[in-house]
Amino acid sequence: DRALANPLANVGTTQLKLNDHVAAEASYLRAVELLERSASNTDRLFIAPLHGLGATYLAAKRPGNAVTPLKRAVDLSRNLDGLYNDRQLPIVRQLIDAYVATGNLADAEKEHNYAYAVAETSFGNNDPRMLDAHERLAGWYDFVGRYSSARSLYERSLALIDRLGKRADLRKVAPLRGIARTYQLEFLYGAEKTEEALDAFGRPVTPFANLQAGRMQDRGERALEFALQIITTNEPVDHRLHGETLADLGDWRLVSGATDAAKLQYGKAWEALTLAGDTALLQAPRQLAYRPSPLTVGRSRLDPAEATEQPLELRFSVTSEGRVRGVTATPTELSDSIVRSVSTALGRARYAPRIENGVAVDTDNVALIERVLVRNPPPQADQSASQQD
Repeated sequence: DRALANPLANVGTTQLKLNDHVAAEASYLRAVELLERSASNTDRLFIAPLHGLGATYLAAKRPGNAVTPLKRAVDLSRNLDGLYNDRQLPIVRQLIDAYVATGNLADAEKEHNYAYAVAETSFGNNDPRMLDAHERLAGWYDFVGRYSSARSLYERSLALIDRLGKRADLRKVAPLRGIARTYQLEFLYGAEKTEEALDAFGRPVTPFANLQAGRMQDRGERALEFALQIITTNEPVDHRLHGETLADLGDWRLVSGATDAAKLQYGKAWEALTLAGDTALLQAPRQLAYRPSPLTVGRSRLDPAEATEQPLELRFSVTSEGRVRGVTATPTELSDSIVRSVSTALGRARYAPRIENGVAVDTDNVALIERVLVRNPPPQADQSASQQD
């Protein structure tokens, strides 16, 4: 009976929460198969098991399998409840994750923009639920290197909070940290990610670059200082948020060359996170600035259909100043030129150092696995056919 589909979906949801992906997949598939035998293709009961099936595939690291059920669930939701119904948003967000994981950034961007339009239509521009919509789309713009667009959305969040709350509203901290991050990324990579005229960090070489960098640093650090003021004004102080924001400020100062000032901020961040009971953020080096080799996946100009993706594991040390030293590659069949290119790119990277008891320290044996594209060898002639001739 079609009525069994909903209980099956509920069982699948419980199994998914218990990380039993095999059992969850079986429950959701059984619900979908039951409906395909007993219901029309537009039956509303399809939405829950299709959504659950896609979520299960994502959790099991099978994003390629997740796209079809999630897309089908989204289409059903739009057909049954209207193009801009807000009930589709959880499904759309997981569909975006599946698109990103499979490298389909064009469809991911389309769904990001659609999700924002859904929120805007459903909630209105003055609804606090728009804060999440702003942050999600801004995060996407960060990811694809459109920093000015991201910053505009974070600023819209600040304006909305000003209309809804008080000057020291804790909700301002997230967009303020976002604004600082966009300035830092723009400082490192330029206003838009580009391959033209770059320095060692990947920044565009342009007239008045030092002046522009100084302005970006000033604005980014002021945003973080305002965020810290808000955090410490609110009682009781959120020590985790305080520590994370102090670490952001340390990162800014490190990439701008103020190493001693960065170490001071990292020490304060350690103290705050110790009060929060979790210093994991600072217990390992964190990558801040890195432009991969032109031979890596995502930057290579080889046609993926004519190349093979291969991993390259690199080991290196990160100094207390955040410099990369002693890059070595694990044994590999990749050519020396490929290994050298990837190693050189990593050697220019900048990391936040590991913090131990409030002090920046050297870290050895840090690992990074980079993926490169290698051109496939030309197909060999069929020798057996010629011998028969």
